[in-house]
Amino acid sequence: MSFARLALVAALFVLSLITYIDRAAISSAKTPMSAELALTDQQMGAVFSAFALGYALAQVPSGWFADRLGPRLALATVVTVWSLFTAMTGLVRGFGALLVVRFLFGIAEAGAFPGGARAIDNWLPPGERGRANGIMMSGTGIGAALAFPLMAWLLGRWGWRNAFFLLAVPGLVWALFWALLFRNHPPGGRAQHEAPSAPALRLGEVLRSRGMLLNMFQYFSGNFTFFICISWMLPYLESRYRLSLSEAAAYSMIPLAAGGLAQWTSGFLVDALYRSRWRAWSRRLPAMAGFGLAAAAILAVSSMETAPERSPVSRRPPSARI
Repeated sequence: MSFARLALVAALFVLSLITYIDRAAISSAKTPMSAELALTDQQMGAVFSAFALGYALAQVPSGWFADRLGPRLALATVVTVWSLFTAMTGLVRGFGALLVVRFLFGIAEAGAFPGGARAIDNWLPPGERGRANGIMMSGTGIGAALAFPLMAWLLGRWGWRNAFFLLAVPGLVWALFWALLFRNHPPGGRAQHEAPSAPALRLGEVLRSRGMLLNMFQYFSGNFTFFICISWMLPYLESRYRLSLSEAAAYSMIPLAAGGLAQWTSGFLVDALYRSRWRAWSRRLPAMAGFGLAAAAILAVSSMETAPERSPVSRRPPSARI
């Protein structure tokens, strides 16, 4: 992989980190936000769902946007917009405003991975795209994992409103550098060794195709669990086991960080299988193994009744802790 391609993959990895740090931050801020804005758990659940709804509704339009305008302009635009909505989260004064801001934030964030996929398709040959996607997607778990201790520190030092203002800065900086330095295609045109292009399909044909339906089912199954991890896991652990925010953050980041590292492994495995006689299974075996491990882990976690012994300081009631 050339230096330019490595730089592209590195930039998309950083983008993925920023995306999930911004996305998961509200989970850490749930307790102080709920207290100040007088929100119930049901209302916070609606806020979390508002993001997911906006994100889902904007996926297909975001892919069209990236195809139409190219990943350079598409990603620079959506990252700038969602960074502004991240900052606006720190300005809300009530439930209605928070609901609207997070819904619009979800719409903007929906463009991240369609744009990243288009950039990878334009720049990398098929034999390198598995590891590139694995590295890019690893930022989702690692970014969400970093969001928990980062927000614990920001909340303790500056409070939840200022924390969201500060989180907007990395995205704005990334968007500026992306717009200045990235080009939609490598100097020689599209990636070399490009596979023959299949005939263009209409949207209805794509949505009815067996491969797309199976892929959507896979993403639905994986994201159902992943969304719980980045939204409800930290406040649940904090409340269920009477942990401090920093302790709950430490436990919450473990499965997310492990998932991020596993993305690297699966990405290289996909490319290795693609080059072998197991090419037809290159997209199946890693997913099958990952879903099997995840199901076993979820069953094991459901039987955990206690947290490890903690110091007397950490046993303080939730009202006495940040």
